Amino acid sequence: MAGHKAIIVKIFGKNIDKNFQSILLLGMKRYPRQITRKMSTKKVFKKSRIRMFLKFFNKNHVLPTRYSIYLKGIKGINDLLPSNLDNLNQSKQKIKKLKNEENLIFKVGNIFTDRFFSGVNTWFFKKLKF
Repeated sequence: MAGHKAIIVKIFGKNIDKNFQSILLLGMKRYPRQITRKMSTKKVFKKSRIRMFLKFFNKNHVLPTRYSIYLKGIKGINDLLPSNLDNLNQSKQKIKKLKNEENLIFKVGNIFTDRFFSGVNTWFFKKLKF
């Protein structure tokens, strides 16, 4: 996802099938839109909706920055994501199952929406500009 901010959840070593390192990214597919004072509360919630993604990427395709977010400080994320992600293929199956059955992306989006409204890590919720 070019031009989107993301958090690295887990780094995996080189796999036998692939000759590169994989990482699990949790990022924003759609940023919150600008809000003004005259908007109604319904419109504010509609414009501040955040869409997230959870994907496995090649480590070489990610550009790290100097910013960091401590995932353990975010309440609820550790409960949603599986803790024992060691093997890449097993991890992919676990994440796929969680996405389909438990609506994982929607729950993570709600957690980040709460963080957006609380004003924590405001740089993370602004659109990435090159």
